[in-house]
Amino acid sequence: MFGQQKDEGTAIDYVRQKRESYRVSLRRERLCEEIASKRFKPAENLVESDDEELAMFSHEELEAQAEKLVTTIQDAPSSDLNQLENLVMKLRRRVSAHDRTIVGPLLREGFLDLLCSYLKKQYNGYHTLQKEAAWILTNLCNEDNEFVELCIEKGVLNEYLRIFPTTTNQPLREQVLWGLANILGDDIQLRNEIIEKTDIIERFLLLFESVPEFNFSELEVIMWAISNLTRGKPYPSYFKVKGLLPFVADMLHNSKDINIISPAIKIIGNLTNENNHQIHDVLDLQVADRIIEFLYGNNSEITESALVVVGNLLSGEDYQIQIMVDAGVLLSLERLLDSPRAHVRKSVIWMISNLLAGNFNLIQAVLNTQIFTKMKMLLTIDDYEIQREIIFCYSNATKNATLDQLELLVEKYRLIDAFLERLEYEDKNILLPILSGLSNLFERGEAIAENQVNPYVRLVERLDGARKLEKLQLHPCEEVYNRVYELIERYFTAETSN
Repeated sequence: MFGQQKDEGTAIDYVRQKRESYRVSLRRERLCEEIASKRFKPAENLVESDDEELAMFSHEELEAQAEKLVTTIQDAPSSDLNQLENLVMKLRRRVSAHDRTIVGPLLREGFLDLLCSYLKKQYNGYHTLQKEAAWILTNLCNEDNEFVELCIEKGVLNEYLRIFPTTTNQPLREQVLWGLANILGDDIQLRNEIIEKTDIIERFLLLFESVPEFNFSELEVIMWAISNLTRGKPYPSYFKVKGLLPFVADMLHNSKDINIISPAIKIIGNLTNENNHQIHDVLDLQVADRIIEFLYGNNSEITESALVVVGNLLSGEDYQIQIMVDAGVLLSLERLLDSPRAHVRKSVIWMISNLLAGNFNLIQAVLNTQIFTKMKMLLTIDDYEIQREIIFCYSNATKNATLDQLELLVEKYRLIDAFLERLEYEDKNILLPILSGLSNLFERGEAIAENQVNPYVRLVERLDGARKLEKLQLHPCEEVYNRVYELIERYFTAETSN
């Protein structure tokens, strides 16, 4: 979700409420592209043959086989580890083949305890057995939330946390990380409790320190697990999870694979959506240039994830926004105004409005591009919501622009014309920023009045704006009426005209 919206040009409670609802709607549009919170791990090169074999038997026969297999595992001597590994592997193949007849026997009293016990220290060194047991538990947790609760109750989470940072066996480590990611993706509240009550973040940091290099499939699972650690409301404590940022930034800098880059950008988006301190931490990792690279690319999923991050970073302090400007963000935003996707154009204009609520240097940076030229054109051809976003941009720009910048906005980009053309709209959500922008203009115009004639007031009168303002006093919204009344009383009564 985007960070806090700057609305200095329109000091209206509505603006804050509207920006929050817009940020939520943008996220909803992207839900289908989010990383799945839980994943089923299929058998490797075995699923098709297993499915064919299972199809040869009736449901009753499969249930009987499942009961027999579970009984055999329970009765197998713990000293014969080779037999035990083979039996558990056979059970895992049944689970991985989505054989639902196996679920009942697995819930037999004592069996899950037995399966979970294979993860414990006494089986350290028997990596295949531990991997197969973890694989079964991973897929069970994916299939049914009940299994997640049972597994945590039986100590699986603690064993996962013990194994993954310290084992030297890569297949076992990857499988345990997969299972851990499924648990983290099961429920947001449970995830937050795990973060608060365990040392899971410290365990990940230990993993990063102890393993010199990860293979690609393992990196995918790690990034997915970190994504589950950071996504969704209520968000986890930033203080708890911020230690993961350097690793994520390193992945973003050094990876060329979409399956690493995409979650990395989303994770950074998750960790920059609340306050300027988060923005400071991310900018310190010097990822701005890299994220901006993905604003205009061929992959729409990565582009939209990058838009979320850039939107967050552009909601910070002026010096933080300046870092983004220096990194070249405006060129990408300018190009994205040509996007065929309306929600992309809308989010870009939202970001530009944040820039224009900043100091005059930021306003000048926007004026040095073709952004205002394109927004002027979009005002005539684009849909109403995008026009409204552009009006917010214009209104914000009137707050801190220099007199020279205001003159350029009024003369070249027809800012006052854009305001007056929309004064007859009924929507208070566009009228309020227009009235705020006019108020700013009139106030600044007092400083350059010649013979006590305010040039902006005079221009509004010449464009029939005074009549439109008078008519607007009939608007049913009290806040609109009050603002119009203030403008008329101050700038358009007979006394002030004289």
